[in-house]
Amino acid sequence: MKAEAEAIEALMIRVLQGKAEWVASRAVAVEIGRNSEEKAREDALALLQYTTRFAVPEKATFARTLELVHAGYADMDALHLALAEQENVDFLLTTDDRFLNRARRGEGSPRIRVINPVELTYEVSDGPH
Repeated sequence: MKAEAEAIEALMIRVLQGKAEWVASRAVAVEIGRNSEEKAREDALALLQYTTRFAVPEKATFARTLELVHAGYADMDALHLALAEQENVDFLLTTDDRFLNRARRGEGSPRIRVINPVELTYEVSDGPH
C-alpha cells in the first residue's frame, strides 16, 4: 500500500510537471466517492482537478463495456477499460489485482495496457522517490 501511494505521488508529480497526461472520467469520480475513508476520499477527489482530459463516454463505449462485462470484468472495471480504449491512452492504472490479472490474461482482448502504478513508476523512472 505504501509503495502504491508513493508511486501514485511520483506519477502525479510527472503530470504536474507536464511530463504525463492524466485522463479521468466520471467513472473515476464515482469510484473515488465510494471510498469509506473520508480523508482518503476527499484527497483523491481533490486530485481530479489535475486531470489533463476528462473522458465522456461515446455510444460505442457502452457497447464495449458490455462486451467486457460478458468477458468477466466487474461493471466499473469494464467501464474504466472501455473509456481508456475510447481515449486511446497508453495505459490504464489500477491497484485492483483482480482487474489487473484479468487484463493481463487478455480476457476481453484489452486494446490498451493495464498496469499497476508501482510497475509503471519503475518503467518511467528509477522507482518511487
